[in-house]
Order: sequence, then structure tokens, then C-alpha cells
Amino acid sequence: MLGQIFTEPPVEPGLESRDRAGRDRVGSAMRLCTVTSFVGVPGVAVPTGVVDGLPTGVQFVGRAFREDLCLDAAQAIEDRLGVFTPVEPRPMDRTG
Repeated sequence: MLGQIFTEPPVEPGLESRDRAGRDRVGSAMRLCTVTSFVGVPGVAVPTGVVDGLPTGVQFVGRAFREDLCLDAAQAIEDRLGVFTPVEPRPMDRTG
């Protein structure tokens, strides 16, 4: 099955940490991701691009014990679209 990762347009980073309303909004929008964990089926999320500077993606959900099919589908998407890195990576500060 192919589905959304987030069931609404992307939100600003950190929204879920600001207050209860933000946490509830993000939790509700991620319901398709959380249900796969709850029922114990394999799933993999794949970035598909950036909209207004925020990442978007899809998830593949498979039958129990068919992680291979999810990973094959994810690989096909990456082969077609490339690998997205929506933020500029920075080295970690390891001094402290």
C-alpha cells in the first residue's frame, strides 16, 4: 500500500514541541505512520521532494514479514527521483 506520511501540508519544524495544540495536530497528521507501528506491519518512509522549503514524502506499508517489498518500492522511488536532503547538513560540535 502506498500512503501519505503526513495527512496535511507540511508544517513548520518544531510545531509538535511548542504546545498541546501543536502536538495534537502533528500526532493526528501522522496517524498513518503510527498505525503501522501499532499493528506491527512493515513500513518505510521515502522523501519525495520539498514544498515551500519543507520536506514531503510517501510511505509504503506491506504485509507482515514483507519488509523486502517495502524496501524494493522505496528503492524504486529513490532511483526515479534521487535522494533528497532538504536541509544543509552541518558537522556536529563534538567539543562539549
